[in-house]
Amino acid sequence: KETAPSVSLLEDGIVLITLPHFSGQNQEDNQRYARTVLDALPETEDIKGVVIDLRGNTGGNMYPMIAAIHRFLPDDTILRFKSRQFSTPITKIFILNSVGIMEQMLILCPVALLTDEMTASSGEATRLCFRGLASARSFGAPTAGYASANTPYRMPDGSQLVLTTSCDMARTGEIFCDDPIAPDVPTDHPLEDALAWLRSR
Repeated sequence: KETAPSVSLLEDGIVLITLPHFSGQNQEDNQRYARTVLDALPETEDIKGVVIDLRGNTGGNMYPMIAAIHRFLPDDTILRFKSRQFSTPITKIFILNSVGIMEQMLILCPVALLTDEMTASSGEATRLCFRGLASARSFGAPTAGYASANTPYRMPDGSQLVLTTSCDMARTGEIFCDDPIAPDVPTDHPLEDALAWLRSR
């Protein structure tokens, strides 16, 4: 059984959002994951900062993860998939339409992201959506290094071959594939340091 995401309101108007791995395959599960976060957020004016905890998020389906925290992403093109020939933009609207979630009002506040060596694949993609934003900073340890899009191919004998067909490109133009994503602030106390940074903003 998969763990549901959670939302906690901490002191000083700081919201802690925990996004676990998620491999839901149907629309109902995807919507439930995203709405668990969106429906639990306090009133916009009460949110002074947010911590998005991606530690232990080994991946799965990135769309519900990003839909869950889309209110903290200020622009529409949040990521690109870079293949040998093409660069495909991934937009907030495309993700919300894929999950079946209506876009909600933007929340402008500083965002701290927590990562560790188990943050992988879709967890890394979710982290990269915030890379290059002046209002965001990451804390913790380097990620696992699986920031790629993979395509399964069915073989004649019934087995499946999964090939990496593209890498993740942040809005900065940086490309990540099998390289761990280093945190902005390497620390053994990511939550404490993230809260201190948010309170200083």
